[in-house]
Amino acid sequence: MRLGLDKCFFKIDIQEESLILSDSRVFDPREFKRELFIETDPAGVLTFVGDDVGQLLGWRPEEMLGKPISEFSVDDAGHNDLEILKIIAKQQPFRVPRNKMRHKNGSTVVFETCSVPHFDANNQFAGCSMVSLPYSGRE
Repeated sequence: MRLGLDKCFFKIDIQEESLILSDSRVFDPREFKRELFIETDPAGVLTFVGDDVGQLLGWRPEEMLGKPISEFSVDDAGHNDLEILKIIAKQQPFRVPRNKMRHKNGSTVVFETCSVPHFDANNQFAGCSMVSLPYSGRE
């Protein structure tokens, strides 16, 4: 797995309650959001899906692997392949503030997504690593 997400920084919202920890209260990891980690090949086919996908989207990783990410995306904004290619051509990490994905039950789940495109030695697009957090309402 080559996430390369050290190049992409999230300003993660931590709820105020999580910051007010007293000596009598023990840290509880359930207070923090889960992340969805995925990777695609150049054609957008999923090559890696993190284990938290079940909790976030209801799918098992093996149900998603080998399928195009478009099967799980909800694009009501009318994005097209040319727009996406223009973003990837910049060869820089990019953020999608409202990325909609389809839950196994048919509902829509909104994420904030940071993507890192990868390029091979010939400067050809080789895929993308993405980390998504449940949408917080921040722009």
